[in-house]
Amino acid sequence: MPSRGGGGGCLLGRCAAVRAAVGTRDGRVVEALPGQTVWCPPGEEHWHGAGPDVFMEHLAMWETTDARDGSETTWAEPVTDAQYGRS
Repeated sequence: MPSRGGGGGCLLGRCAAVRAAVGTRDGRVVEALPGQTVWCPPGEEHWHGAGPDVFMEHLAMWETTDARDGSETTWAEPVTDAQYGRS
């Protein structure tokens, strides 16, 4: 599912997959390979995932001004096959 960070950027570190994709609302999609780090700016709606036959594991970290306010992640609608197919 896509998500949008609250107060700070989202850092996807140590991607462990044969091939993973990271995409944004405007349609940009980049490939993430094992060991790569991907950073999404604060407030940028984005998604990340692996293909149907590929395993993906990642560690996601983000910065927030107040973790008690619950705004560190806003979940959006699921990614469609067409959106993922751009990768």
